[in-house]
Amino acid sequence: MANLYNGMNVGPENSLLPAGNLPQGMQTMQVSARFHMLAREQRPYELARADSRNHPRGVIYQVPAAYRAVAFGIENPSTVVLAHGALALYGLRYRVEGKDTVLMDPSAERNSHGNIYKPSIVRRGCKPEHVWQVSHCGYALKVASPAAATAQVLREIRRSSQGNDRTFAGHSLDLVEAITLVDCVRHHLDLDPADIMQASSGTVCQRWLTRALAKSSKLADSPKETEMRLLTQMVCDKFGLRLEEQVVVRDGGKIVTTFDLAIPELGIGIMYDGAHHGEAKQWHKDAEINTDLTICGWRVLRFTSASLHKLLEKLEALICAIQS
Repeated sequence: MANLYNGMNVGPENSLLPAGNLPQGMQTMQVSARFHMLAREQRPYELARADSRNHPRGVIYQVPAAYRAVAFGIENPSTVVLAHGALALYGLRYRVEGKDTVLMDPSAERNSHGNIYKPSIVRRGCKPEHVWQVSHCGYALKVASPAAATAQVLREIRRSSQGNDRTFAGHSLDLVEAITLVDCVRHHLDLDPADIMQASSGTVCQRWLTRALAKSSKLADSPKETEMRLLTQMVCDKFGLRLEEQVVVRDGGKIVTTFDLAIPELGIGIMYDGAHHGEAKQWHKDAEINTDLTICGWRVLRFTSASLHKLLEKLEALICAIQS
């Protein structure tokens, strides 16, 4: 993999504010001993609190992962930012929040847990060839490469899954989480599965990772779209149907829309509507798109985060109605 980020600026768009030189009257939030950030950049408390339910020590992180990773990395220049913090620095928005910021420090006496104002410290975790030299607004810091950081998170997913027998769409929850992460880094960081596999050698179960890579796709824009694909694929496998992603629908020379998922042989199109689809302008646009798709002969299913759990029931009912 070419070191595309090496020597380049990473981290949040708004820079950190030195604690000893804060602009008068500006509302800020403490990130670390040396740095603050604009208060408006903090995560909503309820969202951070919800994430804390999956944290092993219940830590509530309102400071975004990228800000914490930058601050702790700058304050500890001899260390390497790993795992979720590294992926956040490279711009990944999903699957990174609510986690400890982990730094590798080979000189540390022992591993230690972090909290809202200090990082977790580990003595090992990243090979020298996977360490990138990057910067944030003139500050230098060391970060695990995107592929290595992905491998580190995958290892944590696998390690923390022991004893959990629950499933989703026919897959174990740890495999679903791995597929979701791989989808995200492939789509948003343009990582190659071969690079993820190579960086994971010797640290992640290769059979498990191979299954995750085989089920992944770089076309999913968000974790919810990954979940929707896995659920839809489960239904398609049951009925012996072929599922396609990112299917463009045209009316003459005009593009009507692009389905997230589609079953062309039955004329079924499936879309995931994120929060912005609730805005008035987008809502009216979606209504017009639905009308145009109906004229073109498509049956449209739209799901949101609140209705995604009904996909199996709704899609199976539609397929049965069409085939009866």
